[in-house]
Amino acid sequence: MGMFGNAFKPGGAGRDIAGYIGDALANIGGVKPVYGPSKMQERQQELEYQRQIALAQYKQQNPDPTGTMQNVVAAGFKPGTPEYYQFMQKAILAPRIMAVPGEGGTTEYRDFNQAGGEGGAAPAAPQLGAVQGGYVFLGGDPANEASWRKQ
Repeated sequence: MGMFGNAFKPGGAGRDIAGYIGDALANIGGVKPVYGPSKMQERQQELEYQRQIALAQYKQQNPDPTGTMQNVVAAGFKPGTPEYYQFMQKAILAPRIMAVPGEGGTTEYRDFNQAGGEGGAAPAAPQLGAVQGGYVFLGGDPANEASWRKQ
């Protein structure tokens, strides 16, 4: 390559120097500079991209707790304790009241449990340490395989 090597390739210093000299000459001639503002915008876009990546990594490492989890902690339950898991199960599996269209344009309010189905409370979760089918319940969501350990 010649004396300047990679200086005038993208990202090279020669390109920047030529661009800024061109902007200076344009400014002298009463024309708006182009190179400097485009480099500024390029840099701002790169910084925003890096900020978004850092934010995504932070959120991945520090997920936001759900509203229910925040309320349970605010009520004094320490995450990871059996009391915490029992309270979370009750809160998550508690019946929800839903408005259902009734006959003649009326609205009926019915209890639906989170396990699916209508009426009453959801099936009770097993107690911590309960054994079912050769598996020990560790707490949490009984439908989640991570909540069980083979005996």
